[in-house]
Amino acid sequence: MTEPGTDVASAGEAYLRHLRIERGLSDNTGAAYRRDLARYRSFLAERGVTAVGRITPEDLAAYPAWVAALDDPPLRASSVARMLSAVRG
Repeated sequence: MTEPGTDVASAGEAYLRHLRIERGLSDNTGAAYRRDLARYRSFLAERGVTAVGRITPEDLAAYPAWVAALDDPPLRASSVARMLSAVRG
């Protein structure tokens, strides 16, 4: 479990290591998760959130709409599901 004071970037890297080592995700899926987490870090940075313990339910709820506003054409449902899975992890 990630400590609340851990910075968002470090937590993301630890999660990606976990996915590669413990869950054996493919290289392509790992790369997609890396992109998803980088996008989430950008979103959090815009909101001034730098530590895992500072992420609020409101941040999580606002993220899909933020992504939808950036993407044209919109993401496929499978991409949105993977993106949210990456963030929840």
